[in-house]
Amino acid sequence: MSLKEKTNMNQMKLLILVLILFLFSKPASSQNIEAQVDKLYQVNENEPGFSVAVFKGNEILFEKTYGNANLDYTIPITHQTVFDIASISKQFTAAAILLLEHEGKLSIKDPVYKYIDNLPRYKKGNPTIEHLLNQTSGIKEVDHYWGVLDLHKYDLKTESQMVNIITKVQELRFTPGEYFYYTNANYILLAAVVRNITGQSLGDYAQENIFEPLGMTHTLIRDNTYEIVKNRAIGYAENEDGTFSKQHTHSFVLAGDGQVLTRPRDMFKWHLNLKNAVIGTSQIWQKMHTKATLNDGTVLNFGLGVEFETHNGYNAHGFDGMWTGGFVSKYLYFPKLDLAFFTTQNKFDWGFREQFFQFVDFYIPTTNSKNNPLTYPEVKLPTSELKKYEGKYLYYYNDDDRKANSVKLKNNTLTVFTLDGDTIGELKPIVNQQHKSKHIKLMLTGIQSVYFRM
Repeated sequence: MSLKEKTNMNQMKLLILVLILFLFSKPASSQNIEAQVDKLYQVNENEPGFSVAVFKGNEILFEKTYGNANLDYTIPITHQTVFDIASISKQFTAAAILLLEHEGKLSIKDPVYKYIDNLPRYKKGNPTIEHLLNQTSGIKEVDHYWGVLDLHKYDLKTESQMVNIITKVQELRFTPGEYFYYTNANYILLAAVVRNITGQSLGDYAQENIFEPLGMTHTLIRDNTYEIVKNRAIGYAENEDGTFSKQHTHSFVLAGDGQVLTRPRDMFKWHLNLKNAVIGTSQIWQKMHTKATLNDGTVLNFGLGVEFETHNGYNAHGFDGMWTGGFVSKYLYFPKLDLAFFTTQNKFDWGFREQFFQFVDFYIPTTNSKNNPLTYPEVKLPTSELKKYEGKYLYYYNDDDRKANSVKLKNNTLTVFTLDGDTIGELKPIVNQQHKSKHIKLMLTGIQSVYFRM
């Protein structure tokens, strides 16, 4: 064999070795991430669990399930299991409105009273459909009036009931467009707008114009309490002793604010639509993902059923869904990386965001970007210090929305209650890293909050 032939053979061996190393190193990295995800979402026997997925480009990069969909019969969660995704449902409500606008059947600049009978002509101004979509209408939340009507958590609640309540409240919280104020009432009204224009419920319209065209075969809006839903997960909450109890409700016979049931593989099809305009046009989905602006020019981190976040130096958009009926979900897309995350679970958990972003961090490393948000790790305080924060407080969301709450120590955790004793969330002491000080602030379920002692 000549020297040249030996050289060529050695080069070929080297190339083969490099290829072998590349091929074997890549799965090893994927296996390492999967092991980390398994540890993060580990559940014990016969506990509720999770269905999680990562979307990269036009494929599902990772998908896995953990735990049980039904604890009575120990039915495991599978890729066919559908979950109530709570307020992520608002994206589909917004989509229905934008598709109707594209058809020329409405304009989001129209006043809402044009489509809702008996809606008051408010003294502070008339909200538009756009105000409903971006949560700046000033319309008061409907939930607060249930007690007046002797409606409880497990009592049936219909769209017409909720709309009747909303339309009988004569005052707005503020002038439309003046503030951002998140309410389910806005999106219940949007569902009524769809019904009044099309003659169809939001569920039927979405099935015909969104879910079926996109091939979302395991997705529906559950607005019929007697409907059989195959592969449905039951919602739970963990008790103080580590056992679980059902929180699942069948009482909401309405749509708009929630009630979408789906699975990660169907959410992937929705995700592809938002990117590639499989239905509608790219202009529709761009409008959905345009940040809203208040009357004074303030730009919100909220669009039309979409909220905007920054994590590890990357901009993202998506939505959270939390339902005390036992479900939590989150969808978040990072356009620059063309990487999206979707997790859903049938156990209610106030602190789910921390777990979600640990999942994200397996795929997106921290950068030194100036856009990287400040983080505030929890500070461990003795019980004697935590007790000093007990008392009654005013929580300021905006000038017209001051809520009196009480803070009490429960299971060694500062917990916020309404004055009627309903749990709102948990407070965590945090350190302000920006100033390297030991000043203790209070953080409500992952969002820094401002409280003033009464």
